[in-house]
Amino acid sequence: MKPFLLTIIFTILTFISLGQTKEEVDAVNDVERAMREVKVKYLNVSLVSLIATPERFDGEMIQVKGYLHMEMNSNALYIHEDDYKNKITANAFSVTFDQKFVKKKNPLDYSDKYVILIGRFDAGDKGNAAQFSGTIKNIIRLDQL
Repeated sequence: MKPFLLTIIFTILTFISLGQTKEEVDAVNDVERAMREVKVKYLNVSLVSLIATPERFDGEMIQVKGYLHMEMNSNALYIHEDDYKNKITANAFSVTFDQKFVKKKNPLDYSDKYVILIGRFDAGDKGNAAQFSGTIKNIIRLDQL
């Protein structure tokens, strides 16, 4: 009788453990599927490449690194801090943050720092007084380097 009970208990425990494993696998698959759906595709681009061939990246989601300076009417991402200090706006891109993003993260906290950001590049929009080499808008990521 004992071997029979042990066999039944072992069989039940096996099915239970298999069920849990399947649920765990399903949960992992659901998470991976959700991450793929949320994942935004972007191009990792240097600011120098944007200046050299803006038409190549026009309308694309891009990730760039540079020196962010925030001002009343001319927020910009410069190649280097020296470009900002020397007002070399040809080496910079206007940046615009929508209100939805600003509610999550205050871009002023990143002013005068080197940052990484992801946004959509608009080669035709030269920013305030058409002084920049394009605009990065619809920004979804902003972090200090």
